[in-house]
This record gives sequence, structure tokens and C-alpha cells, in this order.
Amino acid sequence: MGGGRSSLVVPREDKAKPKRVVEQLLSRGARLPSSVAEATKLVSATLASSERLSPEKGSSVTGWSGRTFVLPHGSIGPEVVHFIGEAKAPSRLGSLAAWKTALQEPSRRSSFLKFGIALGWAGPLIELAGEVEGAVFHLTGPSSAGKSLTELAALSGEGPASRNQFLTHDASGRGLEERASQANGRLLVIDELARLGGSPTIQRKRLAEIAHVLTGGQGKVISKAVAKAELRHINFQIVALSSGEAPIEGGPRASARSQGERTRLIEIGVPHGDQGGIFDRLASGESSHRLAEMTELAIMQNQGVAFEPFIAALVDDYAAASRRARKLVANFVLHVEADTPWDRRFARKFGLVYAAATLAAEYGVAPWSAKSALKPILRIYRNARQRVATPEEAAADVIRRLHKWSPKPPEVSDLPKGRLTLGT
Repeated sequence: MGGGRSSLVVPREDKAKPKRVVEQLLSRGARLPSSVAEATKLVSATLASSERLSPEKGSSVTGWSGRTFVLPHGSIGPEVVHFIGEAKAPSRLGSLAAWKTALQEPSRRSSFLKFGIALGWAGPLIELAGEVEGAVFHLTGPSSAGKSLTELAALSGEGPASRNQFLTHDASGRGLEERASQANGRLLVIDELARLGGSPTIQRKRLAEIAHVLTGGQGKVISKAVAKAELRHINFQIVALSSGEAPIEGGPRASARSQGERTRLIEIGVPHGDQGGIFDRLASGESSHRLAEMTELAIMQNQGVAFEPFIAALVDDYAAASRRARKLVANFVLHVEADTPWDRRFARKFGLVYAAATLAAEYGVAPWSAKSALKPILRIYRNARQRVATPEEAAADVIRRLHKWSPKPPEVSDLPKGRLTLGT
């Protein structure tokens, strides 16, 4: 249509009115026979053949449709399921082997980079792991620390590592939901928060609104055509990554965030560039600039080569992959000793990323081994958890860690102004 490929949702009552469908197709620039009679005959035959197709053959959102995964340009699985929306051709460059090799060293030196890349595979696991919502992970830190590089690397596994793929903050209502429908079950990267303009309070409020829609908000703005075609309403299952310089947690003017928001919009602090930025595991004398350049070159030369092989591996043994993902998430929650309902809800978001990092390694599509997946995700989890910890929780965490490494429990005495002294 209009020189490209698109879809037209035909209401059931219009299947007996091929002339009306012909008019709709022509109005959208469809290439049909010049004779109205021939065009009507062609459309009538197509509508008749569609009666033999299952309603599951079309999906208004990407992501899982049964055991088939729907993408904007096609589907992977036992059924052919068409995405009802704007079709996009796949963007691939380079090779999976080159992508893995080039990112091996940078990801080994960066917990943040490994977390971001793994996040690119976490979206499809939301449903497989039995989770009810995704999350927006927000990187906070100074400029030139590597936040944008992490976002671009996260995108590179599925497609172009370009800012043109970012969700802009001016998207609202129908536009936001349409973008969400194209990213359901996948990763969505949100533009730099400072680009929104306004005060930090306004910026944070807008980001929280987007996070609510993307992770747990139901798609309410659905076209009449889609409704008549009896396509299902959905709760978007999305993982997203965003960034900004100003913190969203704490600060002199920041109002307290609800516990629910804290599990949907999760802040992760990034060190200053002088301290290595995202490259938090530098060896002595190693240059973060060299690793950043390696990463930039890797994702510029290799794009869109790691997501579909991951999906294909999940599809090949869907039931086993589902069991494995659930077990990995549960093991992560146990490992971090999340003992309250809120703690478990918070920890499961990181458990999902851990599951993605591990499964991708087991399937041979990650630039790391399965054994090396846990520690980097744990570091990012603790980074985020400490930002929302109460003074009591922070003190208990210190005691727990000291107790783990000390031959006998430390004695704790409170000092004024919330300070603690530890002795044995």
C-alpha cells in the first residue's frame, strides 16, 4: 500500500461486502486491478479464503501469540502470524559471531553494559517466566559516563543502534500505545530525560507516567477497526531503558515515590566518567575510553544479529525454556534473600534480566559464558536496591555482609545522627 507494505483490518460484517473493502484498499493506495469488477473479484476470493484461517493469524501487538513470536516484519514459530500494523523490514548488519567477539572484552569490564545487553533479551521472558509486568530501568549519572552507549548496545542485538529508535517523551495517548504495541515483549529505549524540558519534577512525573503505561498499563486507545475484528486488548509486557543526569530518587525537591512506582521505574546509579563510568571492572591501568571505542565500533558494524536467534532457541523448546526461565528468576530472588512481598517483586525484575543473560549464554548468542552471568546482575541489583533502602535496611545489609565474612557476629551500637559503629 502506498508503495510499501501495510495491513488493513476488515470487520467481520464487511467480509460480505467486497466492494466496500475495495474502496478502503484503494483509498490507502493499494495496487489492485484497474477494472472495478476484477478488483472486486480478487478481494472477494481473498476474503473467502480468509474464512479458513484461524483468528490467531493476525496480531495487533508484537510478542508471543501462542508459541509463535510476532515481530513487526514477520514471526518465528510453528504458525505464521502477521503483525497488524506498520510492517518494518528487518535491519541486519555484520554477523552474530563478530558481534559476540567484539563485545566480549567490553562486557567483561562493565556490569552496566552486560546488564543492558541482557535486557535486550528479557522482554520475551516476561511471559515465559510467568511475570505479570516488566520494568523501566533508569540510568542516572553525569554526562560522558556511558549511559547512552549502554542504551545503544542494548538495542544492537535486535536492530539499529541509533537514537532514531528511541521513544520520545512527547508521545502520549494513542501514540504511546501504538509504540508500545510494536515493542510488546521486546526492549524499548526512552530518550534522554533532559530532552523533555521543564523542571526535574515535571521530567520525573512524565517518566513515571510512561513507565506505568509500558509496564502495567492496559492498552485503552484501540481503533474501532481492531475492536470490530475482535483482536484482544492487552497489558503491555515491556522492559525499557532510559537515562538522565538528575536523580529521580531523593534530592532536596523530590517528593517521596510510591513503592509501586519504585518497582516499575527503577533507578540505577552510574559512576562518573573519571571513575570509569559504566566500565566498573577495569583492570589496573586499563582505559575506559579504549573499551568505549571498541563498543561503539562493535555495534556500528554488527546490528540485528542476536535477537532472532535467541527467539528461535526459545521457540524450539518452549516448555523447557519456560521452566528454565522460571527457575532462574526464583533462584535469583532466593540468592538476594528478598524476604518481603515488595522485596520479591523488586528482585524479580532483576531475576528476569539474569535469566535472559544466562539463557542467551546457554543458547550461544551472548558475548559471555553462563557462569559469568550472575555477578554483574547482582552488582546492578544492589546498586538499585540501595537507592531505595531505608536507613534500617541499609544498616541491616551492612551487618548481614559483615556477618557473612566475619568469624563471629559484629556488635552494633547506635550513635547520634544515624551513624553506626561496628566492632567485634
